[in-house]
Amino acid sequence: MQKNIIRIGLALAGCILLAAGCIQSSSLEPDGTPIGFSAGSALLRDDDTKSGTLKTGPQFDPGDRISVYGWHAGPRQLVFDDQLVEYEGAGQWTYSPVRSWEWQGAGDSYDFLAIHHYQTADPHPSAVVSPRLIVSQLYHVSDNYDLMMAGVRRSYGEDSRNRAVALNFQHMCSAVRIIVYNDSEEADFTLNAYAFKNIAFQATARAQINDGDVSFDWAGAQRVAATEVGGASAIGQTLAHGSASPGYTSPFDLMIPMNLDDELGAGTGHWPSLVLRFTQDGESLEEEREVNLKDIFRLGANEEETQEPLLRWERGAVYTYKIHVRLDGGIVVHVETTDWDVVEAETPGLLI
Repeated sequence: MQKNIIRIGLALAGCILLAAGCIQSSSLEPDGTPIGFSAGSALLRDDDTKSGTLKTGPQFDPGDRISVYGWHAGPRQLVFDDQLVEYEGAGQWTYSPVRSWEWQGAGDSYDFLAIHHYQTADPHPSAVVSPRLIVSQLYHVSDNYDLMMAGVRRSYGEDSRNRAVALNFQHMCSAVRIIVYNDSEEADFTLNAYAFKNIAFQATARAQINDGDVSFDWAGAQRVAATEVGGASAIGQTLAHGSASPGYTSPFDLMIPMNLDDELGAGTGHWPSLVLRFTQDGESLEEEREVNLKDIFRLGANEEETQEPLLRWERGAVYTYKIHVRLDGGIVVHVETTDWDVVEAETPGLLI
């Protein structure tokens, strides 16, 4: 219930705020060169997460949709306002109605911000024009999709200023998963569940353009002490002892970037943590192990411990927590960090 209240409140607040003067969305007809788009980034495929929508390959698929905002400096007009732009395949992105470049001479410019994916239900993104273009998207960890943002300025003085606008998307979330090994010498166990505690479950991702510089950040992160976020319950997978191969590999949770050494309330002991629940073979009582994320060391080359703790989840990074369980000796956890690959925007993009 709290989640729904928060979302409704922010959705109502997420209207278009306009700068001084009366600024209207543009209704220009395509009487000049059409404004086209191209886009690129390596997607974390939905079948690797928990959305249940199967996709193939690392790039956009036909039917993928983005939301575009565009601000024209000359007439001070919002010429694209949550515009649906859809990928048709072969590098072509389409939208309707088509808009045209309407340059007003030296010093004129267009600012573009875009979000993947296009929202068909609340929470919708919101745009602010005061004094610069800012686009915000409320995100809840349970949404678990590859939230990406892109931004670019096109200036009148650029060569080929009417070429397709290249949107190179940045991943806004951190991708987090676990791999569990049973290193016990004799006993098997059944993995029941895992979760993360004391971490951000909701925040607002923002993209903005200020004097041509594009920046991305998060604001308004919300956490509740001892609340579990992400993970999986009712796993029910038996992990055989003594196996060199992993017994369980989780899907990805797409998390809100945050500091992992940020205690929730000074002196409370509520540190961001990882919780594992399992039942030993032949036993009925479930066991639980919890480890603070700030105490987990990175893995370096050749799976060697670096003695360097991971203290922050960064956007656009993939974190794999490798958990070795010894029923007679506790658990050992390390984290492996990799980056999402980036695919540059295709050209020529939209052709009319």
